[in-house]
Amino acid sequence: MLGARAEPGTACDEQVVLAGVERLLDEEVSLDVADQRGFGPLHLAALHGLPLLVQRLLRAGADADRRDALNRTPREIAIMRGFIDVAGQFEPALPGVSLMARFLREGR
Repeated sequence: MLGARAEPGTACDEQVVLAGVERLLDEEVSLDVADQRGFGPLHLAALHGLPLLVQRLLRAGADADRRDALNRTPREIAIMRGFIDVAGQFEPALPGVSLMARFLREGR
C-alpha cells in the first residue's frame, strides 16, 4: 500500500493502511505474493516499521519464515532497520522480559 518506491520508514497513518489491508483480506487475497525482490506484504510491513500491520498479517496467516531474494525474513528486516518493536511481533511475549532485552541478548 505504501508502494515499492516509498523509502523505508516513510511516515504514514498505519490505521489507514490497516483499513486498506482489511478490505483486501475480505477479498481473500493471497499473502504469499512477492515482488522481484522477494518482498511479500509482511516484509514490507517490517521494512516500514508498522507493528499493527505486522500483527494483522500474522493473524491472517502470513508466513513469518518466508525469505526474500537476499534470504532475509521479515523479522530480520525489522531488526536491520532498527524496528525492535516490530521484530518483537514475530516472537511470543516472555513474561518480565522486554523486547530490547531479548534483542540485546540475541546479539543480532
